Amino acid sequence: MAGKNIKPMALIRIAQNQGGSYRKEDMLSDIRKFEDRLRHETQVLGTPFDQKVPTGYMVETDLNQPVRYRVHGYVTMYDEETDTYLRKKASFYTDDYENTGNYAESFVQSYWQQYKEEALEISDFEVRAIEHNTGFSY
Repeated sequence: MAGKNIKPMALIRIAQNQGGSYRKEDMLSDIRKFEDRLRHETQVLGTPFDQKVPTGYMVETDLNQPVRYRVHGYVTMYDEETDTYLRKKASFYTDDYENTGNYAESFVQSYWQQYKEEALEISDFEVRAIEHNTGFSY
């Protein structure tokens, strides 16, 4: 598990050395959340485009937003000027419990204009994890 390699006190010292702070309780909560996201990544990636990610593979967390889900993934974009593909992490919020293919399509439809302004064309969005907002229905 990723968290076993993370040294909480080392992270606190890094934050302090940069003039900031990181409460141990907050940091441990963040570590657990990221570990949970990674724990089921293989299963989420293996979910066919025409199927929904089972709720057991979702991370239960407080999203601090009045929305049911946050979908995490990687967006692949084509840069026409350099003739290269770029890949970066991205996420979006939604109330819809959808097939993974529909999440990919929703991302492209919602964000194509933003990337087009950067002279990039979205070619793919790969769903890697889904967070479910604690206290909200599925």
